[in-house]
Amino acid sequence: MHPIYSLYAGYLRRKSATSALHSCRSDRYGSTPAGHGSTQSVPREETGSDTTRRRRCYASRMTSATWFSLSEAAALGDKSRVTLRRYLDAGRFPNARQDEQDPNRPWLVSLGDLQAAGVMVADDTGGATTLDPTRMLIVRLSVAEALADERAAEIARLTKVIETFTAQAALMSAVLEEVRR
Repeated sequence: MHPIYSLYAGYLRRKSATSALHSCRSDRYGSTPAGHGSTQSVPREETGSDTTRRRRCYASRMTSATWFSLSEAAALGDKSRVTLRRYLDAGRFPNARQDEQDPNRPWLVSLGDLQAAGVMVADDTGGATTLDPTRMLIVRLSVAEALADERAAEIARLTKVIETFTAQAALMSAVLEEVRR
């Protein structure tokens, strides 16, 4: 198994789809469970990983198997997004390009550049330089299924809340009718 995929699969096992979305939202400005606004790493005992949530939050939204945004590369590699930006500014990613279709125009870095810069380690056997698209689709499907299950549970809970409020409203209107008589 390719080491990048194994890291990505490990990430998915540790986090549910919803908590991954919440961690992305809360980590936009560098906060971690260690405290609001803190940028320190979360200890292994708390999360099962020694990387920060900030570096893992975008792994569930990978755009491509061969091109990665700086956030995606940070989530899958062992460097922070800031370090990757410094590498980009220093010219360590010669094939990097900006995504013209995205209005924010994020930088995209190839897997080969990431491996050459030492951000991601190549396969021990010198294997493929891309992630298996079928495996990526399977992982994305499992994330989507987990999210669908969580949303179905939330819909069921909200349906019960609506039924409770409807019953309370009917009871209140019956009491109101009785008071008016």
